[in-house]
Amino acid sequence: MSTRPRPPDGSVRAGSPNNRGDSAEATAASASSPANADRGTRAREWGRCSVSAQILSLVRDRVATFGPVAGGDLAYVPVGGLGGSAWIAVGNPLVAEADEPETTRAFRAEARCAGARASFFGVEGREGAAPNWKGFQPLLLGDEPLYRTAEWPQVLASRGALRYQLARGRRRGVSVGPGTADARPLLEAAALRRGMPALDFVVRWSEPTDARTFVARSGGEGGTVVGLAVVREVPALGRWFVEHLLRSADAPNGATELLFDAVIRAAGSAGVGEVSLGLVPLSPSARLPGPLRAARTLGGFFYDFDGLTQFKAKFAPQERRPIYYMHDAMVSPAVALGDLLRAFAGGSLRQFALRTAVHHVRRLESLRAPS
Repeated sequence: MSTRPRPPDGSVRAGSPNNRGDSAEATAASASSPANADRGTRAREWGRCSVSAQILSLVRDRVATFGPVAGGDLAYVPVGGLGGSAWIAVGNPLVAEADEPETTRAFRAEARCAGARASFFGVEGREGAAPNWKGFQPLLLGDEPLYRTAEWPQVLASRGALRYQLARGRRRGVSVGPGTADARPLLEAAALRRGMPALDFVVRWSEPTDARTFVARSGGEGGTVVGLAVVREVPALGRWFVEHLLRSADAPNGATELLFDAVIRAAGSAGVGEVSLGLVPLSPSARLPGPLRAARTLGGFFYDFDGLTQFKAKFAPQERRPIYYMHDAMVSPAVALGDLLRAFAGGSLRQFALRTAVHHVRRLESLRAPS
């Protein structure tokens, strides 16, 4: 049996959008085809995870592909590598919850026939526990803080430090509203703050043509852009998911807090019950396995786990939902995690390590450069 999956029609390797040389027009036409439009409806109706809101943009960018399985649909990313290949689905299957066991079994069987390992990333716990899917083993990756829109006024009333940051931003002339802006300077600023190059898979940048965007400006309307929030809807959960929250290198203190404040107020006005800032990977509040706790400590040099945890905690979430990586129970957790790392690395881990070294050099050069 081949160790490489049969590539679905129109699919590409993670990290290589449009690598068949298709034009942007062809890519857009494929993503907006009637079949994909119908699947987009299914994603909105049956997507029960925050990452479900990213499915359409991932398919549009040729990172993920739709796969009909057992009368339903799911979106997955084919990832190649040593020791075989993997199909990593984004969120839960796009079927009714009662049909998930049948669909996940069918997906696992099809992947195994193609010589690939099946898994599901970003699956939310139900009532504090992982879904019970036969043939899959849950691996807790962290948790997802949720902020209820109705309780935001009480949060502000009880958090003096948060009110102070909001006031600082307003005093510096920062205002926030719906709009569009060139994200490139903000992405460059974010790259300089990171200890590693940009990741792929569900954290990659995708043009927010199908998302809500909120822009923070300094100096009033028409002023300098200092922040941008990209928000996607998760209708099945009555939730807004903040996919990206960016700020410029010279953003005044309080600009990011004002962005979140604008988003959660707009969500409440739209009748949305909760807002998510996404996964806190390897969260200290989650009951992680020992190896993942060690990975959090060792990986702190490259990724600011503590900073991300503290940032999302400052907005006082009312709930923390466990997030799981459901992998084939016949595959060791180490191998399954390797598949997931390759998805985030955009393919080869060796090439990602080389890009990380180059990134560190450029980052040091930018810090040494005179302002």
